[in-house]
Amino acid sequence: MAQVSPQESLDALERRLAGGDFPPAFLFHGPQDYFRSEGLRIVFARAGDKDRVQLDGATPPEEQKKLAGDLRTPSLFGKGKVLVVREDLSLGGGRDKAGLDKAVLSFLERPTPGVHLVLLRREKLQARSKLLKAFQKARGVVVLCRELYANPFPGRRPWETELHRWISGRAARLGLRLAPESLLLLAGVLGNSPGEAAGFLERLRTHLGEGWKEPVPPGVVQDLLGPGGEANQFELAGALLKGKVREALLLARGIARSGLKGQDGRPMDLAASVIVTLSWAHQALARCLRAHHLLRKGMGESGVESALNIHYFRERFWEEVRASTPERLEKGLRALLRADRRLKVESEDPGRVLEAWVAEALEP
Repeated sequence: MAQVSPQESLDALERRLAGGDFPPAFLFHGPQDYFRSEGLRIVFARAGDKDRVQLDGATPPEEQKKLAGDLRTPSLFGKGKVLVVREDLSLGGGRDKAGLDKAVLSFLERPTPGVHLVLLRREKLQARSKLLKAFQKARGVVVLCRELYANPFPGRRPWETELHRWISGRAARLGLRLAPESLLLLAGVLGNSPGEAAGFLERLRTHLGEGWKEPVPPGVVQDLLGPGGEANQFELAGALLKGKVREALLLARGIARSGLKGQDGRPMDLAASVIVTLSWAHQALARCLRAHHLLRKGMGESGVESALNIHYFRERFWEEVRASTPERLEKGLRALLRADRRLKVESEDPGRVLEAWVAEALEP
């Protein structure tokens, strides 16, 4: 059974609070810090002038021991109170855990009017957890703040993952549209880090200004990401198609030196990085070669775009088609086959194979 995404749960929470329903308890549990922080931000944004009390690992033990009383004591002036307990319930360690657990479970069994508990837990609570069941029984909000799925299901395109959809949706909230190449680049560089992606998108919105309406090209994303985004398979394929020898060789060496990041944000080994790079290059070169053949048959540009599913970056696509020739594309594809054989059959060094392929593909 598929799990509800953290963002869907937070959106549902925001709608519930906007409707005037402020539950007695909120549980944000799971390893993804960003969604736990977002949950607390949403609660505070709707808390109005309610008093706010927060307990965490830095709270003195004598203050921690007052939790049971705080949960049973309404706000002094009747405005209500939001009491936040961060991380593990055993904030003071040792024997304090049982007392804190008991205080929270007692409150959930019979919530105090005007008092609202927010519990933030890095640990994911299991379905059979007594604490989780108590939150549900108390009509509390429960949000599992898990990591987003970063690998596509079979038959889906690389950017059709939960992580990429989340980045796209977050961008849309800022009035931005990211094309697939930009999504892949951003997720590849930042990894499965929604907080970093959200911060980057805010900077991107400011950088582009309010007048920007077109899909954001990967070049703009790369420029804003800085040097860390330079060596990637997308820009290498683009440099090859445009015949930029020096740029393509520098990008190939960058990939050979540092590798790529996987869709889950973790570094890929060199062999996997080169295989991904060659695969993407094959797709890009074959697409341009197919465009040349269709044009020779008399098909118009709009027909070519439809036949090849060119929905984004039309100008960039035609720039690459016009900068290339069928002969050079065929040469690059033949060199790709040789590189693939050297990599998989002859077990040559992946970095050397990649650089040799670029040199051979661009040789006059």
